[in-house]
Amino acid sequence: MKSCYALENQIRRRILRIACATALAVAFTVARLASADVAGRLAEEAVFLSSGDFYAAGVVARYGLVKEGLVRAGCACYTTEEEVDRLVEGVARLSARG
Repeated sequence: MKSCYALENQIRRRILRIACATALAVAFTVARLASADVAGRLAEEAVFLSSGDFYAAGVVARYGLVKEGLVRAGCACYTTEEEVDRLVEGVARLSARG
């Protein structure tokens, strides 16, 4: 039987994969990490992301993320499944380190 943590991670991965397959961009956070740190660490694994408020300062403030910001992953018709997998696996690794 899977632990709650493992099941939660599986659900998050599925949501991230669906978001990348159906949207041009997805914004997210990783618990206990600033968005710039997430983007920097994943850049070391050839996953290139943006961080900040993306001109949505009001929304970011409403969620209480002014200091940490959001991580933004852009997807396009040329984004490969391997790239999405690297993103999902990288975020999962960072989340597990917490």
